[in-house]
Amino acid sequence: MDEKAFMIFQGYGLNGEYDFIWLCGDGVQYPPKGIEAILGNLNLHVDLAVIDHSNFSTSFQAEEIHTAQTLFSKCALPMVLYGAVLLNNRTMLKNVNWDAYTEKCLNHQYDTFAHVMFYWNRMLELPAFNGLCLTIGEKETRMRPSPKKQGTSYYHKLFSVWFEKWPAVIDSLPSVYENKDTKLSQGSATLFSQKSNMWRMRQDGVLTWKQIILYRHTWKKISSIPFFDAFWISVVPKKVVKFCYEYRLYKAKKEINRLKQKSSCFYILGAGKVANQIGQFLARSGINYDAFCILEDVPKEEKLLEHDILP
Repeated sequence: MDEKAFMIFQGYGLNGEYDFIWLCGDGVQYPPKGIEAILGNLNLHVDLAVIDHSNFSTSFQAEEIHTAQTLFSKCALPMVLYGAVLLNNRTMLKNVNWDAYTEKCLNHQYDTFAHVMFYWNRMLELPAFNGLCLTIGEKETRMRPSPKKQGTSYYHKLFSVWFEKWPAVIDSLPSVYENKDTKLSQGSATLFSQKSNMWRMRQDGVLTWKQIILYRHTWKKISSIPFFDAFWISVVPKKVVKFCYEYRLYKAKKEINRLKQKSSCFYILGAGKVANQIGQFLARSGINYDAFCILEDVPKEEKLLEHDILP
């Protein structure tokens, strides 16, 4: 997929007659409000726009950035996601030495991040850089990765990707990019920061104790989960993990059904990511609910999952 993405940049950059190219991943969906917010802040002076999905609880914000280092400091991790970057066709993708970039970016040591390698190096070649950081929230986007990705080779190589290739990419960047080590961490709400993700990877056979031992020297740089906790998860038999997950789901459904018999309707406190998940769970369980209650004032016309949001 990395070689294909890079060739798309090269081919369309040489032949396309349009303003921007937006290579969208299949796990990101934008309702009309999101499209309007993104395109409404885009103009031909922007060389590269980054869509930051990392904090759904915030309202939409647009910030102009005029140095590659500042963009690196704010948006290094969001830029990794396909669909997070819009490239100006007439500045970022024209008059590029593609042979040199192909040799550098598609190097086996970095190939998983060929697209971001291109971004970070190409920005430095522009006479003057104009970037745009778009912080986008729950109202403007939906993150729904396909469950079929669990069977892909990428999913089963997650540890080599993030514990080998990602540090190699960061280390290889030009010296103008400072504080590189701080960009190795996945942050507080991403893959290797939540134990629930580790349990899921263990159940899928992606996480093994051999991987934990192999990457023990770089573990703290990438993950906020204590090394011992990760190792303990890695040695639990997959069948036990699956059984525990199914048992917890059974208990949760049993409790929901018990409450259902006592209550004719549910109200959900909170209108963020968790409330969205709860609403979907109730809908799948055939349980009625009328609205989401939140602590902040919102316009009365706002809805979530087709239900009213009550201030």
